[in-house]
Amino acid sequence: MILVFSVGFVFAQPSHDPSHMVQENGRNYIYSTGNGIWVMSATQSDFSDWRGEAPVFPIGTYPSWIDTYVDNFGGHFWAPDLIYMNNKWHLYYSCSSFGSQNSAIGLATTSSLEAGNWQDQGMVTYTDGSQGINAIDASLLEDNDGRFWMTYGSYWDGIVITELNPATGKPFDINNITHIANNNPEASSLIEHDGYYYLFFNRGRCCSGVNSTYQMFVGRSTSPTGPFLDKNGVNCNNNGGSTFLHSDGRFVGPGHFGLSGSLFTYHYYDSKNNGNAKLKVENIEWVNDWPVAIYTTESGIANGVYTIRNNHSSNLLELENETFVDGVNATSGISDGNSSERWAITSVNNHYYKITPEAAPDKSLEIINCSNGWGDEVRIWSTINSPCQEWYIVNVSGNSYRLMNKNSYLAMEIKDAITTPGARVQQWPWNQHPTQQWSFTKVGELGVEDISNDSLDMLIYPNPTEGTIKINFAEPYDNLVIEIFTLTGVLVKRAKYSNISQLKLDLPGFNSGIYLIKSKTNNKEAIGKVVLK
Repeated sequence: MILVFSVGFVFAQPSHDPSHMVQENGRNYIYSTGNGIWVMSATQSDFSDWRGEAPVFPIGTYPSWIDTYVDNFGGHFWAPDLIYMNNKWHLYYSCSSFGSQNSAIGLATTSSLEAGNWQDQGMVTYTDGSQGINAIDASLLEDNDGRFWMTYGSYWDGIVITELNPATGKPFDINNITHIANNNPEASSLIEHDGYYYLFFNRGRCCSGVNSTYQMFVGRSTSPTGPFLDKNGVNCNNNGGSTFLHSDGRFVGPGHFGLSGSLFTYHYYDSKNNGNAKLKVENIEWVNDWPVAIYTTESGIANGVYTIRNNHSSNLLELENETFVDGVNATSGISDGNSSERWAITSVNNHYYKITPEAAPDKSLEIINCSNGWGDEVRIWSTINSPCQEWYIVNVSGNSYRLMNKNSYLAMEIKDAITTPGARVQQWPWNQHPTQQWSFTKVGELGVEDISNDSLDMLIYPNPTEGTIKINFAEPYDNLVIEIFTLTGVLVKRAKYSNISQLKLDLPGFNSGIYLIKSKTNNKEAIGKVVLK
């Protein structure tokens, strides 16, 4: 039995590289990467009743022809997709190993999804490293003239398309391919809508849980073989592609677009569940003949005014010399209440965010000269609604986020992981280092901006401190628990005392920064802050 939970169309169903969702006799089916090919189905309109079905191939068995093309295969199939053709369901599956171009796409057919009883039809196409492309990630389409097409390819020389013979389900000519997307694309999906053909695909790092950087892109054409152009008229086979869906909140690394009517499916890595891959079903709308993802999000950042703290240095994001003129660099600094520490976060189109100094609402945080260069600095400039002034915010864990620039797809970090105040802020490829991770405290909420005592009369001194603090209480308390937290909520010290009104605590090995001190006994507690130099 598979347990489910839901928020809109958000469910805890395990899925990686899902097929597009297909229907038979009122039941919806999804096929995914897995041993024997993972299958699940649902009948409810909100997809709250997903259940596991028998795999396409019994676990522990797989078609023997695969061993000719793929070494040490083992029966773990990738990225299946299917289409109804010539009065049968045709399921295309991938066989490979991570990082290899020794790959093959196979075909199985059945007259009924409910019955299963798949019959393998053998190899459709293969690669051995000499072709430049990689034979995985098949997607199928019947065009407006009744012809059938298959796109495939992953990384290396990109994505290609070939025409299928509906009588066999295999290419008319295995060598007759057209290149339609480059720059390391994967996970293609070709659809038709209102006279246009749309090619969806992914770029970025796959299969790394919350550290994945997968994003979905799209281009369109009047022909199924392209050329596919993005919103700016750039060919997807010349580094083009308009962003369709990026990481947002807990939903990291969206991949493998699939269309089903007004809904689309994809997988994401769940930052609230150890980065496990899950299925998401959401709505799609069309604006000026371009697709728009309409989706729910969780664990994102709500509009408001925040301080933004670097997880590595514990310093705040602020502005050089605490000034607000065009071109001033973003730096790190110790919290001292200056106005450049306060940032207004505002959601803009398609789940991107503008980051603005509260004291200068006409300015926005951006990358200098809208550059894509590694190491280029972050600054403020007059708001011009440029992509380099927009950011998407990705939950890594707890109150830890990475900030990715819309234009460059690079992460904001402290230059060279410097921990001393005044360090410059720059962009760099996401590499998981704490200097690329940030925590947000809403101004007015529990944090540096608003620490209050409740019931317990607690005095902390000296404050700031060089490394030792004393805590005084108005009277002795039994069963007194002292906890010390970082501003990101990480517990770094805990101790229990009895019949005590004064105590001394050392903070050895702690990084400089601000810590929260929480004292509690029975139904009383107090929270204070201490600055460690």
